[in-house]
Amino acid sequence: MGRYDKIRVYDGSQWRTPTQIKVYHNGWQDLDTATSYSTKPLYVYDSDLNLKRVTLNRRDYTTVVDQYTVGQFTLKPASGYCYATNSNNVGKFPWDLNVTIRKTQAEEQQIFWCGTKTSGSYIRVRWLANGKISVDNRWDGNSVDTVTTPDAVSINTWHTLRVYTPKGSSTVQIWVDGVKVATGTLNNFFQIINATTKVGDTYINFKNNFKAAGCKYSNKAYTCEFNASTANGTGSNTADYQNVTHYAETQSHTVYE
Repeated sequence: MGRYDKIRVYDGSQWRTPTQIKVYHNGWQDLDTATSYSTKPLYVYDSDLNLKRVTLNRRDYTTVVDQYTVGQFTLKPASGYCYATNSNNVGKFPWDLNVTIRKTQAEEQQIFWCGTKTSGSYIRVRWLANGKISVDNRWDGNSVDTVTTPDAVSINTWHTLRVYTPKGSSTVQIWVDGVKVATGTLNNFFQIINATTKVGDTYINFKNNFKAAGCKYSNKAYTCEFNASTANGTGSNTADYQNVTHYAETQSHTVYE
């Protein structure tokens, strides 16, 4: 495509679309190349002796084709997503992670973490190197409870992922693309004052609606919900996000009109 798509010239053997045009009018006038940004017009008479413009003008456009987060970020409040769905010692609260997610490299990546390294109490969601989704948790040095999907989840493809344990239950459910693919028992319940929450990893992207729900010491529920396609920096709500890096995937195209 180019500025001269409406023009054909005969080279002695066939009609061709010119790549550059110069016309003589009080000297040679250069209309520039067919892919240039020149707006110099060329007019010709049609069969009805109407003067018609035959050159086109170049227009370049950039459109956004996808938007998502890149890298790791944190949630507010930092300790608001502890796991205490069926505890006898603190209040009972549902735990939920409901996201649209993609992994771009076949490496183990952390999707979600809430806990503390010092006490050894945590809940963690990972996308393993073999493609399976794994959820594990621990309380204060106890043995680790782990639930893992039986099948791998493909990389470089967007999926919906939900990891959910209802209030009053110890059974975690893992849903992928609207299908419940695994269930298992997580009996390590905790509420910690100094817990931290980390979301995502180097090769993890989130877009569309992001939702996380858990609880904070002492006995307070939190739900963080936002649009991961547009989130950037730090959100404005009490239960929100921090240090989100936004990325807009664009596509450029050119038209001549």
